[in-house]
Amino acid sequence: MAGALILMATLIATVTFAAAFTIPGGFQAEDPHKGMVVLGRNMAFRTFIITDTIAMTSSMMAALILIIMPFQTDEEIIKSFLGYSLLLLWLALMAKGIAFVTGVCCFVRAVASCYRAGHDATPWAYVMLGLVALGILLGWAGLARPSP
Repeated sequence: MAGALILMATLIATVTFAAAFTIPGGFQAEDPHKGMVVLGRNMAFRTFIITDTIAMTSSMMAALILIIMPFQTDEEIIKSFLGYSLLLLWLALMAKGIAFVTGVCCFVRAVASCYRAGHDATPWAYVMLGLVALGILLGWAGLARPSP
């Protein structure tokens, strides 16, 4: 189980690290704000950055716990390490899902503002956010159910 969890933690950390450098909306190309983030004042963009950072750090912490775990001899410590790593991976998955949806919201708003000034053309992005939240809750309910 620990091998699968460390693989999952590494994949989440890799994906969120790449997403942090592939900024939604890109960067300013001309002066006076050359090199600055285009969507820096957008609330969805800020949410994307925060949740992506939470996902990356929690998955890296889970990977570190799982790397240290084989060196422990006490069974109680090993069980607690597995519990902490599962909790951190669950947090990373939730944050990664929210980061994805807010990244899509940023991109769709940026594209929509090019074509329709003043219109909010992103109601489906909010529906997608709701579906991701519903999936997270259903997944949590499935994990919280006692096993037979």
